[in-house]
Amino acid sequence: MLRKFHRELRSRSNPGQMLPATALFRERAQNVGATKPLTPLRAFECLLGSNLCPIMANTKSAIKAARKTVRLTDRNRGTKTRLKTLRKRLDTLIAAKDEAGVKTAASAYVSAMDKAVKSGVVHRNAVSRAKAHTSKYLFAGKPAGAS
Repeated sequence: MLRKFHRELRSRSNPGQMLPATALFRERAQNVGATKPLTPLRAFECLLGSNLCPIMANTKSAIKAARKTVRLTDRNRGTKTRLKTLRKRLDTLIAAKDEAGVKTAASAYVSAMDKAVKSGVVHRNAVSRAKAHTSKYLFAGKPAGAS
């Protein structure tokens, strides 16, 4: 079945260039009605927007795992984007030397990093390193005993 799928991909594209698999899935989904039962050909219709490899799952649990992977990947991507945005905001405030802004941005960034490690998006050592980097700028210029 996988060979048939790849053959169909190759036949529709220009020589030497393959059509994206998601485009073929979208095409197939438009032709298939919503009331039909889950069959091997329709198992990955829920993955239309994903970039996952179009390999057919053998069991219902594998199909469910594939759906779950898409959902969690989407969540992780949003979390990582938010972390990058918070980091950039913190860097711009550090460059502008805005102490009050740095303090609020640093607390928001550290809080978001802690939440990300709790949900398993970011490794705890990476979070620890980022928090140390943030605190270096947050407490820069202050004596060691002061807080």
